[in-house]
Amino acid sequence: AAGADGAPAVIDGFVFPLALPVEADLAYSDGFSEPGAPGCHGQAWRCATAIEPPVGTPVVAAAPGLLEAAAPAEAEAGITFWIRTGTGERIGYGPLAAYADGVGPGATVAAGQALGAAGPRLTFAWERDGARLNPHPLLMATRPSTPA
Repeated sequence: AAGADGAPAVIDGFVFPLALPVEADLAYSDGFSEPGAPGCHGQAWRCATAIEPPVGTPVVAAAPGLLEAAAPAEAEAGITFWIRTGTGERIGYGPLAAYADGVGPGATVAAGQALGAAGPRLTFAWERDGARLNPHPLLMATRPSTPA
């Protein structure tokens, strides 16, 4: 699959953003274009995937990069921080129930590094060069959704 810019819809070194045992159930669906306020990029779309992990599940960096705080409008849409990779990608997360020590704006993280603990819902978004991409296929390729 390709993104809107024609580049492959992959992130080099991507790891699933939750550290769960292989046998654990995990529910999420492709809600990227479902209606949802306040939406993104002027559209009434969610532009992210909502993952429903068990509360307290370890959340990890899906790729290496630099942490940055979300803008107020992004926070309203469920994203509280981004990982900015060195390849023009931004991976959005939010909100976490608890944050790991040292996790905050300006911190550098490695793929798989602990970011904190999940609450009942984790919003996961992906941007490339300012355009939102649907993260659902990437998530499904690394850990398919299973019944809860």
